[in-house]
Order: sequence, then structure tokens, then C-alpha cells
Amino acid sequence: MSALMRGGLLILAAALVAGCANVKSTIMGQAGKVAPEIAGVDADGVAFNLSDYRGKVVLLDFWSTN
Repeated sequence: MSALMRGGLLILAAALVAGCANVKSTIMGQAGKVAPEIAGVDADGVAFNLSDYRGKVVLLDFWSTN
């Protein structure tokens, strides 16, 4: 492996670690706080509020097809 390629991989790894550390501190900084109210419609077309699931573990998955 060339020195240039090793240097590029080292920079990429450092950027990845730095980026993950920032995300973790942002996410973990919110632990223990009350989540904002979110209203939506589930896959079956039934309306729901996030507060309907108070006291339960909830996974929110935001995605887009664009």
C-alpha cells in the first residue's frame, strides 16, 4: 500500500471518529429529557401521538425515497 493511500485512509478514519464523537455527544446530551410531541399516521392509516407510548421504548425511523 502506498504512503499516499495510507495517509488518505488515516485522514478518513480520523474524520469518521471525529464525526461519530460529535453525533454521540449530541444524541446522548438529550437522554433523560422529555421528547417533543410528535403526531403522525402509522402504516395502517391510524393516527397516533408519541405520548400514546409514554413509558415504552420507541424507535423512530425517519427516511426518504428522494
